[in-house]
Amino acid sequence: MKYIVCFVLLLAISFLSCSGKKEMEFNTAEVRQSIGAADAEWSEAMMKGDIPAIVGMYTDDALLMPPNELIIIGKQGIENYYSALGKSGGKVLSVQTNTADVGGSGDVAFETGTLIMTTQMNTKPAYTDSEKYAAVWKHQADGSWKLRVDIWNSAVKK
Repeated sequence: MKYIVCFVLLLAISFLSCSGKKEMEFNTAEVRQSIGAADAEWSEAMMKGDIPAIVGMYTDDALLMPPNELIIIGKQGIENYYSALGKSGGKVLSVQTNTADVGGSGDVAFETGTLIMTTQMNTKPAYTDSEKYAAVWKHQADGSWKLRVDIWNSAVKK
């Protein structure tokens, strides 16, 4: 009886370990290239004020963590955040991202870096800020990478 129980347990463990979803292979160079392309798309969408394109870069359950704000959860909240910026007369004139590091495992990647963004509010003079950021990306079934967590703040000491 003891041998039958051991055999059944061994068989169950073997079955469960084989039936699980296989973890995606993580190729840092390929992921870095994909995230770099996504960063370029994000920059372009920001300069155009293309809210649907910006929101489309985030997962449904994404967290947006802007400076001096509460955490914004989900695409609807992210859309509201960027729409409010646009309605307040804010425009992004230029964005230059510089990825410092990319790493991860399976279908999750992290990115850290800096960016220089020039913005203008209504008729006020343009303002250029140097920022630092960290992002968590999630690989999608269609092969794309979408932002799961996005946090940034100014790198200018005040």
